[in-house]
Order: sequence, then C-alpha cells, then structure tokens
Amino acid sequence: MKITVYRKAHFNAAHRLHEPSLTDQDNEAIFGKCNNPYYHGH
Repeated sequence: MKITVYRKAHFNAAHRLHEPSLTDQDNEAIFGKCNNPYYHGH
C-alpha cells in the first residue's frame, strides 16, 4: 500500500514599515517605498 499526502499553501509577503508616532512625511523619508500604505512585497 502506498499513501501520498500533498499540501499546497500560499503565503503573502506584503508588509509595510510605518511608525504611527511619526508624521507621514517623516515615515516616507525614513522608510521610503517600504512605507507604501498599500504595502509592498519581495
């Protein structure tokens, strides 16, 4: 008897670097495109 088990998974690596205590301008200056409100991925 042979049994095969498969597992398929998806992973979304999108993220955003953002410090809420800073202004939007400061966050953009520090984190650049990593501060995109719609996230970015690799």
